[in-house]
Amino acid sequence: MKNIQEILPLYFVAGTQDCRHLGDNPADNLLSVLRQALEGGITCFQFRDKGKFSLENSPADGVHVGQSDTPVTIVRARAHKPLIIGWSVNRLDEAKIGEELSEIDYFGIGPIFPTQSKENPKPTLGMAFIQTLREAGITKPLVAIGGVKREHVKTLRKYGADGVAVITAITQANDIKVATQALKEESNASNQ
Repeated sequence: MKNIQEILPLYFVAGTQDCRHLGDNPADNLLSVLRQALEGGITCFQFRDKGKFSLENSPADGVHVGQSDTPVTIVRARAHKPLIIGWSVNRLDEAKIGEELSEIDYFGIGPIFPTQSKENPKPTLGMAFIQTLREAGITKPLVAIGGVKREHVKTLRKYGADGVAVITAITQANDIKVATQALKEESNASNQ
């Protein structure tokens, strides 16, 4: 398995529901958006069509688990191959619990900003929450998600995020490849 921190810098999350605005064939639209995002430099992709695939038959390299989903210990035990497992975190106590679980490879931290990609999202955390987690001794890789835009990337990375996960910053862009390249440039600039 690749070093997890190498694949997290620009994490694209999408499903057909995120591409309905592009026309009558959401599946083809998603594939087109994904192709352009890959050309633009995404480092990771999470297919997010809930219920379409199960852990047992998915060809995925990983899975992201929410706080109210199946416990990560059970997810890891059911996996028929090595999987990258991410875990949603919205509070410091959740991160401290997850820090002790070897089954978790990284944390998805959010929502950082207001988001329309979820019904009933948790309260927003703000960018400084990433710094709070690092100052509290959280060492697992962190991916900031929720309303993240290009202008936030450098600060989030400076505060300790190993990457950013975006949906609309790519799917709603006028030029997907260019928007993806700009996000990647901001992410890379934070490492210099």
